[in-house]
Amino acid sequence: ITDGICIIDNDYRVVTMNRAMKQLMSVEDEMYEGHYCYSLFYNSDEVCKICPVRDTLETGNLYQIERELRGKNGDKTYWQISTFPIRNADGDVNQVIKYVKDYTESKRMDDELELSKRLSAMGQMIAGVAHEIKNPLQNISMGISLIKYDIDENSESSKTLDGVIEGIKKLNDIVSDLLDFSRPLKIETIDYDVNEVLEGVIDEFSAEFSVKRVSVHKHFINKGESNAKLDAFKIKQVFYNLFQNSLEAMPDGGSIWVSSETVFEENDKKVIIKIRDSGSGIREENINQVFDPFFTTKSKGVGLGMAIVKRIIELHKGLISVESTEGRGTEFTIVLIDMLNE
Repeated sequence: ITDGICIIDNDYRVVTMNRAMKQLMSVEDEMYEGHYCYSLFYNSDEVCKICPVRDTLETGNLYQIERELRGKNGDKTYWQISTFPIRNADGDVNQVIKYVKDYTESKRMDDELELSKRLSAMGQMIAGVAHEIKNPLQNISMGISLIKYDIDENSESSKTLDGVIEGIKKLNDIVSDLLDFSRPLKIETIDYDVNEVLEGVIDEFSAEFSVKRVSVHKHFINKGESNAKLDAFKIKQVFYNLFQNSLEAMPDGGSIWVSSETVFEENDKKVIIKIRDSGSGIREENINQVFDPFFTTKSKGVGLGMAIVKRIIELHKGLISVESTEGRGTEFTIVLIDMLNE
């Protein structure tokens, strides 16, 4: 049985438990019999404030609660805990069966399904609104550009119009992101060198790296073997977003380390790309939300960049993950898988 089961007597002492319960509760000592459950399981000196075991002992009824636990790395785990009475010959409850089911995966799937439904509805709304906004923005931009021809370039009015044009550009970028996110994303893959795409994006950023005093350190292992089936334009968009984020995290300069390595396995090869910066890092409570749509800690944008990045990588049947320490930088790892037998 993969769910945890144990028996606890009316003094809250553990009588027996199965292997699954030991794993769930991290019980290593084989001599657990006779230990108080609250001490063995929760390292406490007294009965828990919310205790279905106590409720079942006192009433003889079945009880069920759900508990959310947080691991050392911030990951959440969800348990469903049920208690059932065991009665003696006189009908009194003298023991309780405690049944623990880890339903984290089921909850994750339910949450993803709910999010998918909400995003689908939101996507339809966004597509319509963004389309209606985009055309007037273009007309406004063209109109202001024409007005500028009739105004002295050094006048205050001209400077004001420059600011308006810049604002329109930002609005247009946001609308474009919304449209990209709401549309079905398709990729067209060909055999392409990942390192070549990386080098191209780094070259495009070279001037900006220089101005912002950011040094780039490249380390490409297995050169010439980093080909994979990919949509080069979409992968370029991924790298562009990651470098842009790194620059924004290092306003006073810093370093970016870029590496790629090709690992051959039995039926496939993996191209592993790592992009690490020495920037401000990500707060621990935000690390699990980095790829969530509309999540952002920036004053600009709507928080769709990393959601689109993840979507592109997943369309390539790849993986992307992030590790970060606040104040010490962030590292993104991308794994692109190329099936050798296809």
